[in-house]
Amino acid sequence: MTELTAFEASLARRSRRAAFVSLGGFVIVLLALLAGVLEIQKLEERRQGLQSEIGGLTQERDKLSGEVESLKDTQDSVARKLAANDLVTAREVLVTQKRLPADGRPAGGAERPAPPAETVPVPPAQVIPLSPAEAVRALPASSRATAPGRVFVQIRSREQWAQYESCTRALRSAGFAVPKPELIADRGPARDELRYFHDADAEQARRIAGVVRSVLGREPVTVAIRGYDLVPPRQFELWLAPAQ
Repeated sequence: MTELTAFEASLARRSRRAAFVSLGGFVIVLLALLAGVLEIQKLEERRQGLQSEIGGLTQERDKLSGEVESLKDTQDSVARKLAANDLVTAREVLVTQKRLPADGRPAGGAERPAPPAETVPVPPAQVIPLSPAEAVRALPASSRATAPGRVFVQIRSREQWAQYESCTRALRSAGFAVPKPELIADRGPARDELRYFHDADAEQARRIAGVVRSVLGREPVTVAIRGYDLVPPRQFELWLAPAQ
């Protein structure tokens, strides 16, 4: 009996030890699962945070893409105006697109550097400003409001100053506003051209061409320039061909 009792006691101790070991293993497994769940939650929160950042970056990318497209459109429009020698309208495009403040100064209040301008020597104490923008500002307000049109004259050399003066007197007598000329020596048509930008100005363009013919003895070809809707109505450009 004594040996049986001792065996039963030993068996009971082993059972309790096994139970403790099993319980400890269960607790360890449970803690491991809990740690795994917490880690998964952290990873999920991180994933959501990254998705939110990606969404913000995507919106910023779309916004920047839109600004880039707008800048490209503005650049193309200004390039077309400059190609047509219409610096006034090119500046109006920049102001409209908010690339240039209305006072003509860049952002930050700094003075805009003045563009280089050629001058044509005329009789003493006179200098010809060749910037179209300056020419427009030089026109009286009453002339801009009531004149049947404004004619910008482009000459190819200083020797054409006399032709400009003759045309200007005749055009002003006909009621047209004519600013000071612009000297463009490196480009221009091979023949005299009278350019207009709106179909409604075609008849007026032919009238201007007739005035020029009466002065120079040759009639400029009238040319319709398309795609410049921002050019004001009744604005014309007289390009005098190089002297032969």
